[in-house]
Amino acid sequence: MPVTISGSGAITGFDPVTSGFGKVLQVVSTTKSDTFTASLATEAIAPITGLSVSITPVSSTSKVLIMVNISAGSSGTDISPMFILERSGSPIAIGDSAGTRTRVTFGADLYVTTAGMQTVGITYLDSPATTSATTYSVDVMHSSATTQTVYVNRSQADNDLIRRGRAISTITAIEVAA
Repeated sequence: MPVTISGSGAITGFDPVTSGFGKVLQVVSTTKSDTFTASLATEAIAPITGLSVSITPVSSTSKVLIMVNISAGSSGTDISPMFILERSGSPIAIGDSAGTRTRVTFGADLYVTTAGMQTVGITYLDSPATTSATTYSVDVMHSSATTQTVYVNRSQADNDLIRRGRAISTITAIEVAA
């Protein structure tokens, strides 16, 4: 039955319950509870081990909603960790090119003490256009002009004190019928 919209705005011929459009088809999630540390030179990029998720869409027209939350720390009080979302090894959801600026997905603004940690993240609706297994992962880099260390799920000052925190990071993929 064709979908029609009357002059009063009433929609006929479309049943959101039976159409499938917008239905959640599957949810896959990974929680990283251990820590990750990377000493990175300027412009170096490292994959965050253990923070990836693989999903096999049931339809090539499906959308995949990606939600990432990362708890990050750094070796300096003015270092900004930056993160790049990847689909099967290729960057997606990155900023526009502008001069020599690095194109990233999102970043943390860690102008705090080295005992600090910040949780940052992004939600992105992807169109992978495939029914093959697709892996989403996250890379990290930093904003400093010198070699610095970035941390996931801990701060730099990770000594054994009750006031030091350990956190989790997550990545979730939700397939939605389109």
